[in-house]
Amino acid sequence: MEELVRRARDGDIKAFEGLVEAYKNKGFALSYSILGDRYSAEDVLQEAFIKAWRSLRSLRNISAFNTWFMRIIINLSYNEVKKRRREVSIDDFEDLVAMVNMGAEDKVDIQKALKSLSVDHRAILILREIDGLSYEEIADVLGIPLGTVKSRINAARMKMREILKEEG
Repeated sequence: MEELVRRARDGDIKAFEGLVEAYKNKGFALSYSILGDRYSAEDVLQEAFIKAWRSLRSLRNISAFNTWFMRIIINLSYNEVKKRRREVSIDDFEDLVAMVNMGAEDKVDIQKALKSLSVDHRAILILREIDGLSYEEIADVLGIPLGTVKSRINAARMKMREILKEEG
């Protein structure tokens, strides 16, 4: 992957197309988890790839591409939420389930639990549980202290458990 990033940073459009292919599902799932709207998530993803292409030359640490790109998506998604000035919900959860390869058995319960979480808690769970980022990577992506990451993940997990228990 680092070789793709290196070549893309040097202006190789084919290498960047490889990065787009490698990150489109993950990026969509993250943006969708924040926005809850397929079309907005697609727009954010497209904007994120454009921004990444334009800014790639400024990326000094090639191995940090994943967290750098996820931060772009999160920032653009949060900007979209601010523009909307309304509650974010997940209306078409099946797309997210398919996108992150989750089983569909409990998707209704998971959907309800996710809907009840704040945007911050929803995003942090996606980054940790689905994207598999470390606490340190999440802190870097979100630009928050490590302790805040840990407390948000803990709070989001507890809320999810509480809601799923009530449903079950």
